[in-house]
Amino acid sequence: MEQPELDRDLEKIGKIIEKMTDPDPSAWLGRKTGPTKQELC
Repeated sequence: MEQPELDRDLEKIGKIIEKMTDPDPSAWLGRKTGPTKQELC
């Protein structure tokens, strides 16, 4: 598999995982900053 094809497929997988993620415990996913220590606990 060529690198551009691999990158495209991995991007698709990441988008599917984001759609499947429960937004309540993962509220930080929509922000540009990462999670706080409190959000990870």
